[in-house]
Amino acid sequence: MKRRLILCDLDGTLYDTGSVNLDSYRRALAEEGVVLEAGDFQKYGLGGHYRDFLPRLAPSLSRESIERVHQRKTELYAECLVRARENTRLFGRLEALREDCWLAIVTTASRACTSALLAHFGRTGFFDLIVCGEDVRRRKPDPEGFLTAMAHFGVEAANTTVYEDSPAGLAAARASGARVLKVTFPDLDWDPADPLTD
Repeated sequence: MKRRLILCDLDGTLYDTGSVNLDSYRRALAEEGVVLEAGDFQKYGLGGHYRDFLPRLAPSLSRESIERVHQRKTELYAECLVRARENTRLFGRLEALREDCWLAIVTTASRACTSALLAHFGRTGFFDLIVCGEDVRRRKPDPEGFLTAMAHFGVEAANTTVYEDSPAGLAAARASGARVLKVTFPDLDWDPADPLTD
């Protein structure tokens, strides 16, 4: 019986999607007459939710326009996936642990983009649970997503490990009480004595 849980962030942890998100948002914003600079997206957009960062990137847009941009970005996302990269080292680790651990994704990304990304890499069905941005009321750095996943499996924080990369995600993971391992794509920092490898 599985008693341990591994929770993984999606963007920047399981996959390098920085250029995918940049390109799809850049194209969507261009349709609204807004020019998106890579540096601004790097500063405000990575690891965040669109309702938090789009008003900073495009302060002239109305709330309705922001929702339209996000919808258009979601439509364009699949066309940009050729630039995504998988964290093969982390997936190799998850493959080795899946018999003994539940595996789940906790992400601020939409279900549509998450599903498209996993399908692109042939990973549909790899995870036991996916908690997306629309599944929670409070986004990272709030731990709601991680706590939701723990409750789903009935696994306590003491038996949960979170792989994360962004400041907001790391803060949420720590607030959940789980063990936290910071990921630096494509390399993964973890303790070689990690008990999950036993």
